[in-house]
Amino acid sequence: MRDIFILLMLVFLFVAACKRPFLMTLAYLYVDLFQPQQVSYYLVNTVPVSMIFGAAAVGFFLVFDEKRDMGFTSLQGMMMLFLGWVTFTTFNAQIDDAWTKWDPAWKAIIFGVYLPFVLKTRQRLEAAVLTLILCVGAITVTGGIKTILGGGGYGTISLLVDSNTGLYESSTISAVSVALIPLVIYSYRFNKIVPKSRLTLLVAMGLIFSSALIPVGTEARTGLVCLGVLAALNFLRAKRKVVYAAVVGVFVIAAIPLLPQSFTERMGTIKTHSSDNSASTRVAVWMWTMDFVKSHPFGGGFYAYKLNEIEVVLHETVGEGNNAREVTRTVKDKARAFHSSYFEVLGEHGYPGITIFMLMLLMTLLRLRSIYVTTRQKAEDNWSAELAIALSHCIMIYMVGSLFLGAAFQSTLYYLIGMAASLQLIARRSQIAAKLKADEDNMGRLTAQARNSMRRPGFQA
Repeated sequence: MRDIFILLMLVFLFVAACKRPFLMTLAYLYVDLFQPQQVSYYLVNTVPVSMIFGAAAVGFFLVFDEKRDMGFTSLQGMMMLFLGWVTFTTFNAQIDDAWTKWDPAWKAIIFGVYLPFVLKTRQRLEAAVLTLILCVGAITVTGGIKTILGGGGYGTISLLVDSNTGLYESSTISAVSVALIPLVIYSYRFNKIVPKSRLTLLVAMGLIFSSALIPVGTEARTGLVCLGVLAALNFLRAKRKVVYAAVVGVFVIAAIPLLPQSFTERMGTIKTHSSDNSASTRVAVWMWTMDFVKSHPFGGGFYAYKLNEIEVVLHETVGEGNNAREVTRTVKDKARAFHSSYFEVLGEHGYPGITIFMLMLLMTLLRLRSIYVTTRQKAEDNWSAELAIALSHCIMIYMVGSLFLGAAFQSTLYYLIGMAASLQLIARRSQIAAKLKADEDNMGRLTAQARNSMRRPGFQA
């Protein structure tokens, strides 16, 4: 039954795109994020669905979509520069299978570059935002329900599929689900596609609640950090900060007794990383990475972490009460993943790579800030200001989560940057149109004044 539903869904998207070509771009977002080919049992999982819909999205745009109002932004240029650099480092990679990671990476980046060409209007951009949050929501709602039913646990919770890649990796979905909460709030309040109602309010609340449950169900410390960043950002925007802080405080205090013991114990290792094998190993890998790039300033290419060999000294407390004593032991390990997007880019693509990556993120936040400043006072463009804030909050939460998560090439990040570039182009066209209208109004007033002057008694040409 699941396979038939997925197949019918894909066919429906394909047919709908024949009438509205931009829908094929949304169909590819659905295929890439939700990955129906993995959810399917047998009908779809043997078909290269992603390749078919990706090629169809570009093909439908080139053949059927209008090419008016197209533009190119500096954000797209930074993504292209980053793609060029990681391609260069892949040619010089020290690991033979580096191209296997480059393949999904270049697709994610290039589709982020492509998005602004299609998302040229508010309706299209908001449709893409809804597609993004609903695809992620389909995963988080499943995880939230299983968490409530007691099916959570670190490394044990099963989402829609038993997979550890893409959004189905526990730490990744914890960070992404929390990061997208600002977009859920924006979509409920401002989107023009689905008007506000009690039903949409319930859907939005369900998505937010399930997203907040994912860090509990996965027991991923990254998710807890992201929730803290989200709370801090909302506090800065809150008009009644004391009330907001009090409500959040009461909610946290009330929720703590309801949390599973395994979750609270794992979150406690954030402060005691020296006795936690996983956390201590991450720090050791980061130290190795900084030493590695000193001799390899251009990085080692994709999968460079497979070159590392580390030693970790753990300090553990054995026994209880008066018999408690501290024991020190050394653990040797090798080929440990970076577990940080920034060290991932640094180790794989060197100093130039991390510089381009950080500039790309910083430029995105600055562009969104500029959009917010220039549109917040205009009633007709208020949605632009709110979407700019929502996107910037999403990216900031993702950036903080990426400190402890190797997701520098997760496609969601580049889709968010692509949407920011789309919003920049839409805001730019809106400003140009407003200026032209103002100039026309001024010209009309000047013409009217000139005519009135000519009608005055005693006027001579």
